[in-house]
Amino acid sequence: MGCMKNMDISLVKATNREIVIKAFKGRCALNPAHPGSHVHEIIPRSLKKDWWVLGNQVLLCPECHDKIHRNGTKNYVDKLTELIWAKLSQQPTLQTHINKTVS
Repeated sequence: MGCMKNMDISLVKATNREIVIKAFKGRCALNPAHPGSHVHEIIPRSLKKDWWVLGNQVLLCPECHDKIHRNGTKNYVDKLTELIWAKLSQQPTLQTHINKTVS
């Protein structure tokens, strides 16, 4: 049973990653002129048990991802959270998934 639960969580993690990439149309959240290739956890894995939930991930280019880690993730939490929820709320096809995830 525990193994099945882990597989379900892995599927959710992969799906949420795809949703984040789609929401940002493959572009960096902080610098849309750059393609995004890094999915960054807003609240780090070390501090959040369910770090993989929708709304805690944002798409970044390598430069912005490095910048955030150099300057401290905590300095970007509010801005990144605002960006991801703004993008997710603009995606009508994602609303059903968001409502199911939040419920």
